[in-house]
Amino acid sequence: MLGFTGYQQSVPDSPSSRDFFNRWRLPISFTSGRETPFSWIAPPWAWTTINCDGSIRSSATGYGTISHNHLSQAIFAIVGGTSDISILRMELLAIKVGLHKAISLGLDQIQCQSDSLMVINIINGHMKSPWPVMDILHIIWDLRDSFRRIVFQFHIRESNFCADFLAGFAYTNQELHLCISSVPNLLPDLLHKDAVGHRYFRL
Repeated sequence: MLGFTGYQQSVPDSPSSRDFFNRWRLPISFTSGRETPFSWIAPPWAWTTINCDGSIRSSATGYGTISHNHLSQAIFAIVGGTSDISILRMELLAIKVGLHKAISLGLDQIQCQSDSLMVINIINGHMKSPWPVMDILHIIWDLRDSFRRIVFQFHIRESNFCADFLAGFAYTNQELHLCISSVPNLLPDLLHKDAVGHRYFRL
């Protein structure tokens, strides 16, 4: 029989750790992990950042896209809702509509950011794409060639709240290009937090 007499150890606290060590009745002390701060960062001069997100909730699926210039000023915001139930498709739709809008406005240096690492890896060719979303992926690749410079970057969720908020805003099969001067309630506060470098924390 395996014995743990006198065993003392500290481990990071988590529900799975507590469950494991409680089952074995081990004398473990749990420690809280160090919080890491994250902030939304404005793009370099003459560049535009496009933040994108997809959402699947109990009542609807949607996508949201918002862009900022190097002064942290919002340029455009788009929300959309569909009957599709694929989160991967929602994430890619957000990127596609954001790139379309940027082209229509003559923006040619783009940082396109998503909090889906899978989506970024697929677009950058580091992962194979599931066939159901290949149509949108090829559109994104075609749009990519329209820009003078473009990068696709992973952006942690804690600093992607504006796009996350927009992704949950549309509840029907529609796409809305919002007026920046009259955006939905709560979004102005999130935009302000981004502009002033508000720090969000993650364990």
